[in-house]
Amino acid sequence: MTTAYRSCLHLRAQGYIATVVEHRRGKYRYDLFGIGDTLAITPAGKKILVQAYIDNPSEMRKHSQLTIEHPMVKAWCSDGSVFRHDLWKKRKNVWTVSSFDYVSE
Repeated sequence: MTTAYRSCLHLRAQGYIATVVEHRRGKYRYDLFGIGDTLAITPAGKKILVQAYIDNPSEMRKHSQLTIEHPMVKAWCSDGSVFRHDLWKKRKNVWTVSSFDYVSE
């Protein structure tokens, strides 16, 4: 199971309508707008775009540029939408997530 799908299931359990928006061409995966794997909304209309990955140093370095200063993240957050990093870690055969949200102020 991919981290994108784990985040999708996690958001659905919290009441969001969620789907994986990352797609695969051959051996490569492509994110929505180059920044997100999973898209979720609430019935009230709150939107969250999630970049999900394994919590390890190499993955964190690869995704560290996706902050509120990134042009696509800034554009996504400009209307009050949320951009989230979901870091997944397996501890004692149980997957846990740490989430960090970016919202435009």
